[in-house]
Amino acid sequence: MRKIMFADKFGLTDDVLKRRKTMTRRIIKFKDELVLEWSEIPALEERWKKDMLKIYAPFDVGDVVAIAQSYRVIYREMKKDPSNPIYEAFKAQDETESRKSAGWRNKMFVKASLMPHHICITDRKIERLQDISSEDCMREGVFQCAEPATATPTYHVDGLYADGLERERILDVFLSPFGAYTALIDRLSGKGTMESNPWAIAYTFELKD
Repeated sequence: MRKIMFADKFGLTDDVLKRRKTMTRRIIKFKDELVLEWSEIPALEERWKKDMLKIYAPFDVGDVVAIAQSYRVIYREMKKDPSNPIYEAFKAQDETESRKSAGWRNKMFVKASLMPHHICITDRKIERLQDISSEDCMREGVFQCAEPATATPTYHVDGLYADGLERERILDVFLSPFGAYTALIDRLSGKGTMESNPWAIAYTFELKD
């Protein structure tokens, strides 16, 4: 079994576990720039997308994937509800040994077989990052701020604070879901990512456990 990681800094793992986030986009890092030339030929675009999914998408529809969490977080969850069968695989682990491992704090080094939560891939597609719809932005972890009914709707991402106001924990707010998602992807993948409009694989998924 393989694992997938979501950014804890912006609350994305929690959003998945609460079934509020049901999509994720992964930017494609092409091995050969020549393959991009075929994407500019309209008659071949759909064939090109199918071929690129076969080459660059690590997950297919129907795949069950482990949600990566640090061992420390899992132990903390398990102690709140030790009788939950979801933690059966983890109960056999020695906590002392787990504390010594790199996976205690860094979920990059955890074993997928020990992860208690999983998602199932229900759909996938390849598209330019700027082609994301407002609906998909919301499924990516963007939320509408709680505002009076007469106010202009604004949007935010958990953990995305306004510049210079991180200490005060004042969220950055945007006038559209697209604006909020742009800020998120630029924080995750580097400033100017949305502007560069790369190709990305968009996965739709549902939480299994």
